Amino acid sequence: CLQDLVIHERHDHWVCDIQHVQAFSASKSPLKDLVSVEEMALKYCQWALHDMSPTGIQTNLDWDQVRITKPGNTSDWFFRCEWDGRLFLMNDGGSHHFAAARQIAATIGQPVPLCGLLNEYKINHQAAAELDAQFVVFGLDAGARGAFREAMQAFGATYLVRHMPPPLHDQQMVFLPRD
Repeated sequence: CLQDLVIHERHDHWVCDIQHVQAFSASKSPLKDLVSVEEMALKYCQWALHDMSPTGIQTNLDWDQVRITKPGNTSDWFFRCEWDGRLFLMNDGGSHHFAAARQIAATIGQPVPLCGLLNEYKINHQAAAELDAQFVVFGLDAGARGAFREAMQAFGATYLVRHMPPPLHDQQMVFLPRD
């Protein structure tokens, strides 16, 4: 059941608007400290926001490291997990120029269509129900791991631990057999 818990769907040539992109996979800026792409643009990209026009959008998107807008792009793509809901641009660079283009587009109300590969991950609800019937499942953060392992060893309990998917990758899922 565990191996069937997540369903992967691949959508080639998926289309969205630039405003749908809510996060990046990589940047020179500290992404974990930012709550939005808008915050990134306003905090770290002021230098790229001087031309608030369609030309300013295009100038930023023409930056060579913004690959999602380039024909034949093979390195930038989209990623979304149902349990997180955010649309990520899995980028190899260009996050500042992309964020600036997105901010300019939002400010002037200019749609900017993007097209690329989307890898989407969803919960298989049937597999989740089967796991729920067999196991008690809960999350465990890093601070409790040692004490949890010691308690399970002292009790002699059987359990399974797996890393949780993004954005909870610093936590683990614990499966305790119901019996």
